[in-house]
This record gives sequence, C-alpha cells and structure tokens, in this order.
Amino acid sequence: MAKPINRRDLIAGTAAVGAALAALPLTHGAIALQAVSRTDAALEAAWQRRIEALDAYDLVMVNGDTPEEEALEDAWAREETLITNTIAETPHGLAIQLWLALEGSVSNRVDHEATKHRDLAHFEDNDSQLDWDERIILSALRSLHRQSAA
Repeated sequence: MAKPINRRDLIAGTAAVGAALAALPLTHGAIALQAVSRTDAALEAAWQRRIEALDAYDLVMVNGDTPEEEALEDAWAREETLITNTIAETPHGLAIQLWLALEGSVSNRVDHEATKHRDLAHFEDNDSQLDWDERIILSALRSLHRQSAA
C-alpha cells in the first residue's frame, strides 16, 4: 500500500518541481512563466487563439470582404480586446500585451510574422530600422526577458 502524502512531502515535491523548471533554459525571446496566474493563462490562450485566426485568415484571404474573412477578423479582434482589457499579473502576461502593442506598430510582413512568434532576436537584429515607439516596446520586452532569466 502506498504511503499517504503529507504536507511536508507535498511542499518538498513542489519546491523540487519549481527548481527543475527554473533550471530549464529559456529560448531567447521567451519570458519565464513565473507563477502563472489564471488571468495570465487566459492571456496566453487568447494570444494563441488570435494567432490561429490570423493564420487561418492568411490561408483564405481574398479581398477582406468574404463572410469567412470577416468572421476571422472578428475572432482575432475579440482576442485582442481580451488581451488589452485584462490586467496582467506576471511578466509573461505583460509580455503578451507588449507583443500585441509591437505588432500594432510595425508595418511590414516580416515584422508582423516576428511578433506573432514573439521573436525578440529578430527585433534586436533590426533595432536600427525601428521607430522610436517600437524601440521603447522592445526595451520593455528586453527588460522582462532579462528579469525572468535572472
């Protein structure tokens, strides 16, 4: 028969899992999921649904006037509204909001794709081509990345 789990064992196990997760390397643009809250999990889910709608739109795009295109535009707009109207509770949630702000600011297809994939390295490599407001957003994303890596 298995030994029942007591509070001390549970706390020790939780600490071990946290330490193991903290030891995992982060990709360059990733922001660590520090104690992801339910609110920030909702932000991440909204971001993913938004990306799915954008990708689907790219596949069916004709002229922006078809019912399918309009439905997809409405879908990603709903997710953007959720992201902008939610108060982030962790650096991860804030980063999602900053990526959305950056995407709204960039004007070429390559930069739009980079924001969809939250590719910080792309923007760091092209920093000199960014406008002032884009550089400010990039600066905040860099700060969040470095804070989460510390």
